[in-house]
Amino acid sequence: MTAALSPQDIEKRINNIFDTGERLVFWYDNDGSFEETVREINIPEVKLHVLTDDNAFATKIMLEHDDKESKYLIYAPFPKPDVNQNHLEDTLLYSREFYADRVSMIASEIDLPDNMRDAFKKLSKFFGVGIKQTNKKERAATAKRIAAFIEKAEEVGFVTQEKGIIPLIAMCVLSDAINVTTEDLIYATLSYGDVEEEDILNQYTTYDLKDDFWNICALRYGFRDDDPNLTKLTRSLFATYLTRNNQGKIVKGWESYVLNEKTNIGVLLDNMMNSVIYRKSFDELSEYAADLLKLKDVIDDVPL
Repeated sequence: MTAALSPQDIEKRINNIFDTGERLVFWYDNDGSFEETVREINIPEVKLHVLTDDNAFATKIMLEHDDKESKYLIYAPFPKPDVNQNHLEDTLLYSREFYADRVSMIASEIDLPDNMRDAFKKLSKFFGVGIKQTNKKERAATAKRIAAFIEKAEEVGFVTQEKGIIPLIAMCVLSDAINVTTEDLIYATLSYGDVEEEDILNQYTTYDLKDDFWNICALRYGFRDDDPNLTKLTRSLFATYLTRNNQGKIVKGWESYVLNEKTNIGVLLDNMMNSVIYRKSFDELSEYAADLLKLKDVIDDVPL
């Protein structure tokens, strides 16, 4: 698995700046997302100094009076203050700034084409940008998502792909889908815990991916609803599947459930039923859908 945003990668970039002869390098990290990473950086003869909300003036005295010889990486886990409020503004004028845009670094890692950059930036939350991570567990979860995204992105490749592959990869990571395909996304989503609790859909919502999921369901399978949920999706998929296998005859009461993309849905559920990985989930969904559609009552009315 490819490592994502390792301290060694950042360390190398910062070291290249010091190699040009700079003594002071400032790093303003807007959301503090590299606060743990920066402490792992070890560059010979370079000291790490962390800015806080109230030590800027003391830092100025240290850099320009108490220790005018040492090299320093000055890290701030917050945005650069306004010029009129920054005691270190004049120090910055003869120093260098380092920028570590997490999203840009990941894009570079996977050789993302320029025409996909806008779609990629929409995954900022997914990559932990703009989210203050207060404990090691949250930071580890973000690192795991990033590493999984990079691994899947490298498997897919972008040469023949459209922009929609970006959110698809992210959702496949969240749902633990085996492969990056729309079919696998549906399988993994419907197999992820209790359908009615919608834990996975809540994750899509957290990372601004819910609309992308429902767009896939609409475009690929014809499922559209003003207030969509996984229960309605399951009911429609199986109602359509059964209608297809009933020579297209729609059971009375199912008119609003049956979708137009019968072929795609037939292939989807046939493959799920025959999949070694998802067969058990298919059986569970079948039982659930049978209850939703009151299938026992329907079968009683069907002549042998």
